[in-house]
Amino acid sequence: MRIRTCLASIIAAVAVASAAAAQEPPDTPKGTGSIAGRVTAGDTGRPIPGATVTTISWDSMRMAKIARTDADGRYELTGLPAGRFEFSVEAPGYLAWQLGNPLREGVPPVDVEDGARVKAADVVMCRPGAIEGVLLDEFGDPAPNVSVQVARLQFAAGRKRLMPVGGGAARITDDRGHFRVTGLAPDSYYVLALTGAFAGSSDAGGAADTEGPAWFAQTYYPGTAEVGDAQRIAVKRGETADGVGFSLVPARTVDVSGTVVDGEGLPAARSSVLLSVRDSLGSVEFLTARTGGGANGRFKFRNLSPGVYTIQAWGRPITQAGNLNSAEFGWLPLNVAGSEVTGLVVRTSRNAAARGRVVFEEGAVPPIPFRQVRVAGRPVEFDSAPIAGGPSPTTMNEDGTFEIQNLSGHWVIRPDVTSADWTLKKVTLGGKDVTDVPIEFKDKDVDGLEVVLTTRNPSLGGAVLDDRGRAIGNFSVIVFAADSRRWTFPSRFVALGRPSQQGRYKVGGLPPEDYLVVAVPPITGGEWQDPEFLESLRPLAQPVTLVEGDAKSIDLRLKR
Repeated sequence: MRIRTCLASIIAAVAVASAAAAQEPPDTPKGTGSIAGRVTAGDTGRPIPGATVTTISWDSMRMAKIARTDADGRYELTGLPAGRFEFSVEAPGYLAWQLGNPLREGVPPVDVEDGARVKAADVVMCRPGAIEGVLLDEFGDPAPNVSVQVARLQFAAGRKRLMPVGGGAARITDDRGHFRVTGLAPDSYYVLALTGAFAGSSDAGGAADTEGPAWFAQTYYPGTAEVGDAQRIAVKRGETADGVGFSLVPARTVDVSGTVVDGEGLPAARSSVLLSVRDSLGSVEFLTARTGGGANGRFKFRNLSPGVYTIQAWGRPITQAGNLNSAEFGWLPLNVAGSEVTGLVVRTSRNAAARGRVVFEEGAVPPIPFRQVRVAGRPVEFDSAPIAGGPSPTTMNEDGTFEIQNLSGHWVIRPDVTSADWTLKKVTLGGKDVTDVPIEFKDKDVDGLEVVLTTRNPSLGGAVLDDRGRAIGNFSVIVFAADSRRWTFPSRFVALGRPSQQGRYKVGGLPPEDYLVVAVPPITGGEWQDPEFLESLRPLAQPVTLVEGDAKSIDLRLKR
């Protein structure tokens, strides 16, 4: 079983996993609309055949539609229900194009009506950049067989983290210590040499085969083990930043080993084990290594630098869902100093459950079938709550009752509703409002939750204008509570709006509150949720108060 190394890509996936359904529900709308367009290369203008076009409407469908371009770069997505659709496009040799990418020269989200065929949803793709250099050991000699990772500082899962690019895949230095990382969008990047447990592989039970070099710390360019002293490298569109050379930092490393056991204390055969930097430290640095417990549940991580870590383990399945979080889960804090750590025991178990019911607030819009609602948990920390593994097993019954199984750590409860009309009003527990209060799941089940859905949450919309008062169609709108205490992750009081095909925006499902709203150039990633970024926007933003039932329209000037 391979040990995988990444930065915060796992944690970012977990942050949204609970909102995504594993399979398309039988009642997912089947529509009669379609979207057609063409994909071309930005440097030559030529069509790109075989590009993969993916689109989804979070308002009306849960599963993405996929099409591929023909020899002339054309595609068509058919059978679409009415709604607003978002895009991503991928093609070998080009930067992935996605909604909000400031490099795009294509279209904003597309609004589709029943029976309508939307044409000219065209996308222009750009060539990527690269980082190239040489890695050396402490004596100045080439360091071969070392994993090199490129990461970008982004806001994800509640704070700024070093997010890997290229899906987290590392490059291995050759016999000259040379590395080259391609597929990079214009930006500034951190380069990290991953060593020891974070860079190699092992089979179940920890028998080493091709691990990274021992006796070195994880080293950032220009040659430091401290992430605070790391320097970024600027990459331009289609160009290579070369000459990026640095030396590994020597460090004493140790092995860590133990056993995964189940709830009865018996060895958990073929378990999955993950080690990460302690999330509660709040560091931007996030390293993970994965291995497996053998037939006797034993595991080993080799060549770890001193530090504060968390070990998480998944044992025997408790449902047939097939993802990690449908298995027994356990965790253990770990402090590594200068000596080997042995005899650790990570106990997994079938963890606590959350039970309750969904209630539709009375209104003019009739309730939807309960099967169109999925109630899930979202973790707010990643030590006692799992850092990976997908959504926890969830059951939604025809009478509106639900159960979420196998919860450990601190979570908030959120519904996923396949209807644009119904949104969350509040979550209560024993009559107490816990909508935005993390619930700790430890030894006991939590019963008596009530999830209230409403059609009366306010919305905000309008146009975005340039300095001459002309409507523009390339922007992002950020709506955020005036009270910064409302910005705590995961916040319902911070929302992102993007342009429609007509160059207008609409943000719905907001809780009643005093807000600030501002239009800015297109935003990628999760920067719009960053409290520091929101505070910087405060002087530029326009205040607005939204109460129940509001559907306000405000035209905005683009702020740069």
